[in-house]
Amino acid sequence: MNNLYASSLIIIGILMSVPTLSAEDKLPIKFEVVDIHERCFILSSLIDTPEFERRKGASFLEEKLVIDNQPAYDEFQKTISKARNMACKDVAFPAVDFSQKVLLGNWASGSCAAYGFKRVVSQDPRKREIIYSIEVQERHDIGCSGPGLHSMNLISIPKIPKDYKVTFKPVQDDHRGFQTYSFENGKTVARDWWGNIVPRRTSPPPGGGVFGVEFK
Repeated sequence: MNNLYASSLIIIGILMSVPTLSAEDKLPIKFEVVDIHERCFILSSLIDTPEFERRKGASFLEEKLVIDNQPAYDEFQKTISKARNMACKDVAFPAVDFSQKVLLGNWASGSCAAYGFKRVVSQDPRKREIIYSIEVQERHDIGCSGPGLHSMNLISIPKIPKDYKVTFKPVQDDHRGFQTYSFENGKTVARDWWGNIVPRRTSPPPGGGVFGVEFK
């Protein structure tokens, strides 16, 4: 009986000595920032392309990206080149070895008080998950309103196992605050992200949001 009790204590001691990962204790992943010369592109024009225009064939760019092969990377380059700032004559995209690397993009924007982005990539082995988080860094000692710094935050990380998923934080915009305006049948019409005609806003929606560009 004493031997059984002693053996139980030993097993319990071994189990207690094995480290476990809590919800907060995820494994950090090293990454490299991929310089695609963002200043040479008006990426917001592609990000803000509404769904009803996308269905018609308009060029657009998703807010969250996982690029894991060369054809997808070629398509990405082709898409963003449509929004090239003509002040940049030539843009060379960096080569990526997709046998070893994966590209992740996490669009984020801040007010005119923003001065940078804090990027964190971690791994949760229990959930088989890679988490890519962005935190906008802004000054709090100045009064500021209106649009400001934004970025696709394109990075490369080691190849992801096929049974892993990628989670982005913050989550993708639900576009409920989006409006775009057009001049139709003699009056200005406001449409939401999906193309429905909606009451025209006269002020930003609660918690921020996006206004489309009015055109005639």
